[in-house]
Amino acid sequence: MSICVGCKCTTVQFITCITTYFLLKTEVLWCATARRQHQLPTSPLLIDGCSVSPVKSVRDLGIHIDTDLTMQTHVKRTVSRCFASLRQLRQIRHLVPTATLQMLMVALVNSRLDYGNSVLVGLPAYLLRQLQSVLNAAARLHGLSSESSRPDH
Repeated sequence: MSICVGCKCTTVQFITCITTYFLLKTEVLWCATARRQHQLPTSPLLIDGCSVSPVKSVRDLGIHIDTDLTMQTHVKRTVSRCFASLRQLRQIRHLVPTATLQMLMVALVNSRLDYGNSVLVGLPAYLLRQLQSVLNAAARLHGLSSESSRPDH
């Protein structure tokens, strides 16, 4: 659906169009402990005539929040994206100088790990290990690239 941009509609029609657009993008997240998850409603909510179904996780400002607030979804997606970037960097490590590779690692991996890290306070050890594994893989990749750029003696 497109927003009423450039169309000749009345103010009421425009507001209706905008409201409908945002309602189509709206998600409902019910939060509860793991023990209470089964008690959460699964039926859609009716908001201004639009049906909004509950979801298991939502993304707000790049942070994925799940129903039990464990941050598993956020960690899983962050780790997945970081490893995807590291795989791409591994393929080009022989083609770029070590300093450039290091800048790319900071831009593509470290920045993703650092973004929104204040919401990760108190994370269980198994989730922290997943995030740490990304840093370890980045360090190994950096070590491989710096070894290959050294001259042979």
